[in-house]
Amino acid sequence: MEQSAISKQVLAICSLHWPVILGSCFVRVNVEFVEVISKEEVNQRTWERGSGETLGCGTGACAVGVAGKIRGLTGSNTLIHLKGGDIIIQWNGQDQDLFMTGNAVYICDGILDSRILSQ
Repeated sequence: MEQSAISKQVLAICSLHWPVILGSCFVRVNVEFVEVISKEEVNQRTWERGSGETLGCGTGACAVGVAGKIRGLTGSNTLIHLKGGDIIIQWNGQDQDLFMTGNAVYICDGILDSRILSQ
């Protein structure tokens, strides 16, 4: 079985069983699951502690871009497909700036309890 087919199966299994797989093992960490499509493109799914699966994670996407380049799996410009939309990570290597480019969209309203600010 080729690498991409295996990656798709792993992502499918994880998406069905996130609470079981991650609820017990990774309660206190953020985890990125990545399928490398090509040197220029990956799929990323994110599990964040305290929240579960999220629409995206910019910090995690930056880590995926850097790790992919260091390991030779991706190049300097990587298109990352997240559940909430696509972003591009640009990084030319050690001691270089890292850039994340993508759309910003409004997703919700919230009310902050003022007691939180006094803690």
